[in-house]
Amino acid sequence: MARDQAIEARLLRWAEFWKTGDGSGYPVKCTLHEDWSPPSPGMTPTMKLAPVNDAKQTHRMVSRLSERMQATLVAVYVRRMSPVEAGQALGCEAGTVGARVEAAHRALMGMLVEFCNIG
Repeated sequence: MARDQAIEARLLRWAEFWKTGDGSGYPVKCTLHEDWSPPSPGMTPTMKLAPVNDAKQTHRMVSRLSERMQATLVAVYVRRMSPVEAGQALGCEAGTVGARVEAAHRALMGMLVEFCNIG
């Protein structure tokens, strides 16, 4: 089975969310810090409005997978390792990495079908 493009896109969004967050966190520097300075003149501070994203739902689904599949998805999508690099890090063959990713795609697709009551 080839990788599902919708699940592939979902996992890429999940990886980006996992690495950077959703933009709803706290400022990097406290306004009481001695190095804090107000925004440049002419700039109006605005609240970050991130588009609605399915990354949190994907994270919940990924957490239901086996530890091996989770580690494989983190290696491939978050750490952007090649199959060979991921195989070395995970102690398996590169072909096994690809097989695990495909199995994860199938499992996630099944969870989505179950979640959405499709089928």
